[in-house]
Amino acid sequence: MNFKKGLLISLSVHTLIVVCMTLRFIFSAPQVLDISQAVRVDMIALPDKQTENILPEKVQNILKEKESPTEPIETKQQPEPILKTKEILPEKKVVPQKTAIDLKKTKQKQKTALDKLKTLSAIDKIKQDVKNEADKKMEIKNLPLKGRVLSAGTKITGLDKIQSDNYLSQLDAKIKAQWTMPQWMIGKPFRASVWVKINPDGTLASKKISKSSGNPTYDEYCLAAVDKALPFPAVPAKFGEVFKIDGVSFVFPD
Repeated sequence: MNFKKGLLISLSVHTLIVVCMTLRFIFSAPQVLDISQAVRVDMIALPDKQTENILPEKVQNILKEKESPTEPIETKQQPEPILKTKEILPEKKVVPQKTAIDLKKTKQKQKTALDKLKTLSAIDKIKQDVKNEADKKMEIKNLPLKGRVLSAGTKITGLDKIQSDNYLSQLDAKIKAQWTMPQWMIGKPFRASVWVKINPDGTLASKKISKSSGNPTYDEYCLAAVDKALPFPAVPAKFGEVFKIDGVSFVFPD
């Protein structure tokens, strides 16, 4: 209780002080500032610029000498420009142009040389042909004597035809024994002819399709049958040239 009572008294006293100071500030007259006792300062004008020199004559002469020296001012000499020398180009050789007469002579010489080459080639060809002909005659001369031999292109008739047919039947049977076809080709209306040339010892000289079936696969099987049937029986002596040069044809199927 005493603490509360003291606190209230303190607050009341402070409030009263604040109110009194506020009232005094409001109702009291403001003080007038007295500046009568202030120090007065007069502005003194600056002296005018002196036009006359007050320096001694010796000093003035020294200054003039410094301002306008009698010795000439050295100027830097610029380096002389370097003159570029022109590059000396080599002189172009003037190639004399060929005249129409010179061109004509050149063409004539070329034509003459070409004619000579053609003539030499023709002479060499004639020499080669003569040599080949002589070699053939020598081979014929050196052949051993045999019985009657049919030359290529001879039409076989009579007993010769019977012997030839028997030999061809043997070949045909041997080739057809090696002729195999895939299942999907069996019974198809394909037909092909193979032209075969046979050496006298029964080896194959060449083969080709003389009449195609229209189906490349079928043709290949026909050619393969010929290869599988090799070697053939030796050709009879009298038919050696006929089967080697003219050849025979095999038809698939018969």
